[in-house]
Amino acid sequence: MNGSIMLEKTFIGGRYETRFEGVEEVRQKICSFKENKMKKYLFAAFVAVLSVTCFASYLFGIDKGKKLLVLGDCPKCDLSGADMEGANLERADLSGARMRNANIDKTIFCNTKTPWGLDNSGCK
Repeated sequence: MNGSIMLEKTFIGGRYETRFEGVEEVRQKICSFKENKMKKYLFAAFVAVLSVTCFASYLFGIDKGKKLLVLGDCPKCDLSGADMEGANLERADLSGARMRNANIDKTIFCNTKTPWGLDNSGCK
């Protein structure tokens, strides 16, 4: 039994049964367990970093129009040249926003704070 590790000793039928495995087999099982556990943690960390990065780039990227549509307000944003055609901006806060050359055709303004004041032109 030289070079073996005792893994289990059980009492069966009035006597003790001992099960042995080789040192190499035990080492492989331990390493396999650690690798699988590490892979789960790495995957979880990767997903977390990717989620934060995508969310941050989506909200704080160049396209302020998307931020406006997601959050519902964008005070003091530069929406110059933004295409907001047909967007529902009901109850949005655009106070202080720059909207020069922004396409606001068919945009729904209802209780919307705009640079020109409260706009209710799209209320039904």
